[in-house]
This record gives sequence, structure tokens and C-alpha cells, in this order.
Amino acid sequence: MSTESDSLPKRRRGRPRKASAQNKNVSEEPLDFEDGTYDVAASAVKAISQVNNTNGNDPDFMDDIAPNADEDDEDDFQIDDDIDNDDDDDGVIPVEVEDDEEDYVPPKQITGKRKYTKKAATNVAKKPRNAVPKLLQSKNRIVRFIKDLSSAKDKIARIYGTNEERLLELAKTKEGYESYMFDFPEEYLSPESEYYIPPFDINAGVNTYEMLHKRMAENMSHELTSDEEVKKVFKSRFAPIELQMGGIQSTLETMGRMEFPVFENYNRTGFVFNTGGLITDLAWLNTTRSTTQYVAVAVSQLYDEPANPQLRLFDHTSHVSSIQIFRMDPDSLAFEKTQTILHNGGDIWNLEWNSAYVSPNCLGMLCFVAQDGTFKFIEIANDSIGELNTTVIYDDIKTMISMPNNSVTCYEFLNASEVLCGFRDGSIGQFDILSDLTKPSFFQKVHESYVISISNAFSRFESNVVASTSFDGYLYFFDPRDIGMTKTPVGTRSRGNNLASVSYCPQLYTFLCSDGVNVLKAIPPRALFAVHPINSLSSTIMALSTSKRHPYSLTSTSDGCVYIDNLVRRLLTGVKDPSIAHKSCRLWKWDYDLVDKTFLLNHNYETFKSVANETSKTRIDPHGIVVSCVKWNETEECGKFYAFGNTAGILTVEKLNSE
Repeated sequence: MSTESDSLPKRRRGRPRKASAQNKNVSEEPLDFEDGTYDVAASAVKAISQVNNTNGNDPDFMDDIAPNADEDDEDDFQIDDDIDNDDDDDGVIPVEVEDDEEDYVPPKQITGKRKYTKKAATNVAKKPRNAVPKLLQSKNRIVRFIKDLSSAKDKIARIYGTNEERLLELAKTKEGYESYMFDFPEEYLSPESEYYIPPFDINAGVNTYEMLHKRMAENMSHELTSDEEVKKVFKSRFAPIELQMGGIQSTLETMGRMEFPVFENYNRTGFVFNTGGLITDLAWLNTTRSTTQYVAVAVSQLYDEPANPQLRLFDHTSHVSSIQIFRMDPDSLAFEKTQTILHNGGDIWNLEWNSAYVSPNCLGMLCFVAQDGTFKFIEIANDSIGELNTTVIYDDIKTMISMPNNSVTCYEFLNASEVLCGFRDGSIGQFDILSDLTKPSFFQKVHESYVISISNAFSRFESNVVASTSFDGYLYFFDPRDIGMTKTPVGTRSRGNNLASVSYCPQLYTFLCSDGVNVLKAIPPRALFAVHPINSLSSTIMALSTSKRHPYSLTSTSDGCVYIDNLVRRLLTGVKDPSIAHKSCRLWKWDYDLVDKTFLLNHNYETFKSVANETSKTRIDPHGIVVSCVKWNETEECGKFYAFGNTAGILTVEKLNSE
């Protein structure tokens, strides 16, 4: 049956035709609504009649629609190949091809797989396996500041290199100590522990006793047999000290000892001891012969005179000072003085035991710098010989190093016999204590003023690097074999101060130093730009201490505080947000009550985040609470013990514990 659509021509595929002028007039004819003769019904009838008048004769209306086609895009659409596709019909307006090409560009249809153009291959020589760049080198990254080392992996590679043995030691240190913020298991100090790393000893296999014993036997000394003789030469404080600790009030006599009371929230193991004078320095005897421990404490008789001119450091002065040797039982915490050494070289500092001088006939060899401008070393007799608490005074110490018209201000041993000495005029000289003490191996001007501290970075993987600080405000790193070619300033010039300490942490191959005021920093010798701020304290830093047994540091300040830091959580982590990983903890806080004349020891822990603020917050505190020295015990048996002393003469000894 034929329909009306059979007479319609076939619709051509392609772009739709343009709307006709007639349809355009119908849809776009303006209506004058303001005309008074306007009739809505008449207008609608007129519009419908115009549409019906087309009758299929409009060439643009339903042009070329295929017969029996309801929708153009339906699936049942069929094309009759017998229908003529000529465009010569009278009712069809020819399509303007040029206009279509200008107005419409059909998108390109991609069929099948993409075609890729092959570039000419470049012949690149294959690098051998040992020359393949690793870590930072493979990233072609230029590192100028510590902030460029955001990831811990990149930072460790830049600071410590790619030596596998060293990285293995660092990995053991990081895994073992990172999870312990301010304490660590005691078994880590034992060689049986999986995290134990044997410390590198610069004096391994060397014993200087036979070569130095005869020379030190020439030092002239005699023993004081009575207390009256001792009092005439050295005056101690005989008045007791009022002390309050943990809410308990007590009186501490000279040479008196008191263990820590049971605190409210936790237990702490240790005691306080009244030495009867001003403590200037102390040193543990780091031997492993037995569990009995020895500590030497330098005590001045100018304990209540902070403005006494004889306490000066920049000019020669001589008066009698003392070194007190104490013996401690780490199990029972028994503490007693075995002997006292008096000398007339003035107050001393930089007190150390020489680990290469070992003999069963003596305790060891003590080295120190005195106010008379000399570096001295003496033999300390074994306490098993003679009576307990003997007093010996040296009339003349011949085993010393000095320079005319100059003063020794500090020293550091490079090995068993070679020692670097800093001088008042900024020079540094190297001497050999086994040869002529008057002739240095070299004597070179390094600083412009008083050399405050010298520290030697030793490692089995690197050559020695020496750090020195001066009153001129500069910190220099150099190789002692060629100072002129290797001397490098680190950081910017700080404020000149005679308290800019430097200490070396062997576990992490890093120097610790202060800016002369209140900021503690860590600086690896292999990356001098990588200055890591450790903390910013509330007062002037007085002393630093690190240990060859573990990566924890101790810092003492002029306001009576002692702080502990876990350096692993600062150096072996990323730099994106160090305040999350690293925190500092205040262990102790000395204070003084001017009304009751009582020393107060605050035992409460206090933690705070790491900051890089270098704004000075120093203030003036009572002179008796200044913590002048702090030292770790570095033996395997007692590596968790430490001691610190204040200018009131109170020595505090504690063992870290997790209770």
C-alpha cells in the first residue's frame, strides 16, 4: 500500500539543510503587542495557515527523506539503492560546497591502532655496573642547602656517602635508637646485642705507659699527712648546703652524699654530693677492667666569689687548685673520695683521661689546661696503693706544654701521642708528648683571637677532621695535615663568646656546637651546609657531652638546666617537619631561694619541640646554680650513667632508666 511518503525523495546523508526563509519568517516574525488592533486568535489562525500552505513543496522542508523511514538514526533504517540520487530535481536547492568547507570541518576519525613515528636510535655507551649513579647522583639534583634534602634517603646519602659498611652501621643505629626518645635499653651497650656497634678507638693497640712513666716520675710532689696542712693550702666550704629535692628538705654537709628520694610519679636512680668548692670540670675514667667506676672532679676554692679576678681566662694567674678522685659502685651507688691532687697552676678545665696510658700500677693519666697558660698531664696513682683519701700536692709539673709570650687555652688528642693545642693569640700547634714538648710539629695562625675549643672527628671511613671555635665568632673545619688548604668557615659569624663548646658524636660522625649563646647545632663534616638546629634553649649553653656508646647528647646551661637529645631523630630523618620527629627533654633544673638560702633541684621532666630560633633569651641567674660541666660515662658496663656539677660545688650523678 503506497503512502504519501513514497513520493518524497531519499534523504541525503550529511549536514542538515539550512532553514528556509518561509519557516524563518514564521518563527521570527515580530508581533506588535502594543497595536490596538492586535487579535491573538486571528494571529494564531494566520500562522497555522502559513504552515499548511507549504504542502511539501518547500525545497527545505523534509527534503530527500527516504521512504518508510520514521527516524534517521534508528537501527531499522534501510537504504534503497535503486533510488536515483541526482540533485537536479526542481524542488531541491543545491548545497554550496564552498560555504560548507568554510563553515564546517568534520573531525578526523581515528580507526585502528595509532601510528608511531620511530626516531633514530642514539648509540650510548653502556656504563659499567660500578659507575652507575646512585641516589642523588641519579637524580641530577644540585644540593646547596639542607632544605634541598627533603627525604631521609637523599639526606643520608649526601651526608654520609654510599659506603655500604657505614650505611649498615647507620641503619642499625637508626633502627635501634629511633624509637627511644630519651632513653634506651641497657643491653644495647653489650657486644651480644644486635644493635651494638664497636666504637672506633684511635689508640687501639697503643700503650704509652712505658714511654711516659719515667718522664712523669720526674714531677716533684709530696703528700700532705694532716687536715691542718690541707686547710692551709686549700680552703673548702665547711658550712653545709640547704637542699630541697622532691619536696624533701635536707642539709648536705661538705663531702656529704644524698640519694634521690622516691618521687611522686616515677623513680630516678642517682645521688647528689657536696664537693665543698666550685666545680670547673669533671671526667670519667673510661676503662672496662671492672664495674668500679672512677670520676675526676676539678674543684676551685673560689666558690663564693664569682667576680674574683683570679677566675679570669685571658691572662696568666696562679693559685692552688684541686682535682678530687672519686670511686663509685654502680650497683649500690656507694661514692667516696680516694685521693686529692693539689697544684699551683690555677683553676683547670678541659679535664680528660688519656685512654692510651694503661697499667695495673696506676689509674691512668690525667690531662688538663691550667690558668697559668700550660697544658699538663700527670699520672694518678692506683687507690689500692696507700691509704684512702690521701692528698698529694705537686710542687713542680715538668710534663707540660707551653709557649713563650702565649697561653694554651684548649687541646685535643689526634691519637695516642699527638695533641693539638689552641692558644690565646688564635694559633694552633701540634705537639708529640713522646718527644720534645718544646718543639711543635707546626704552629699556625688559624683564628684572630682566643681559641675556645678544639674537637677531632675520627672515623674508620674518613680522615681526621678538626673543628675549632674562637672568641672571634668563627667556627672552622680543617684537616690537620694541611690547615692552609683545607680551613673552611662553617656558617656565619656568631657573637663572640668564651663558651662556644664543640663536641663530636662518633655514632653519627657529627659535630655538636653552640653559637656562643643558646642555640645548639649539629654539623656533619662531609656536608658543611647541612647545619641541623637541635634546640634553642632559654639561657647560655655552658657545656656539651656526647658518647661513643650511643647517639644521645647532654647540654647544660647557665640557668641550672640539663637537657638530653636523641640525635638519631634529628639527623637520620627527613627535613620536612623536624619538630614532629625530634624533641628535647629537660632532665634537671637547679634554682635558688634567696629568702631561705636553699638550693632547689627540680626533678620533673619537661619536653619541648625543636626550633631554629636564634634569638637570644639569656638572663641573669644566681651564680651557684650554673651547671659548668656535664659528662657521659663511656664504659660498656655503665654507659647510661652521667654526671654534672654546678658552681655551688654540688655534683649530681644519675643513671637513665625507663621506670
